[in-house]
Amino acid sequence: MPTLTDKVLHYQATHAGLQDILDEVSPRIYYFPHRKLSYDEDAAGEFYLFFFPRRLRLLDRFEDQGKPFEAYFHCALTWQFKNFLRARRQAEKKWNTTLRLDPGEGYSLPETAKLEETAIGSPAVVTETSKLLRSNVDRRNFLLLITLVLRMCSQRAAGKS
Repeated sequence: MPTLTDKVLHYQATHAGLQDILDEVSPRIYYFPHRKLSYDEDAAGEFYLFFFPRRLRLLDRFEDQGKPFEAYFHCALTWQFKNFLRARRQAEKKWNTTLRLDPGEGYSLPETAKLEETAIGSPAVVTETSKLLRSNVDRRNFLLLITLVLRMCSQRAAGKS
């Protein structure tokens, strides 16, 4: 019975037997996140879809240097899984809309600004809140939240009239 390395080398020479290789390699790709780092099935499916377009390029780039294809395949899986996790973290950060207000030491709300009685999008609220934002992410999220609130208010006003 030929090894996976023999099958890959045969495929590179003749471009035959691709389906046999993919049948053997696909479950390994799918179960890699679950086996190595105990990720759930959703992460395994997302990783498989992330890795899917890279499968053929992986087979074409393999060079026989005396080591089995499995060693090259494992290194490629590990590298691509790191890329997948990085892309996943970046996507999660992009959708993170938390807002951290950090008043710092000695901050007190001005007596002239009664924020409870002021409309959320008014200049007084925006000015006072913008002093509490420390990072660009918080500024962006604050702008997003103000935009969403103003949009909801305008939709309610349009619905009432």
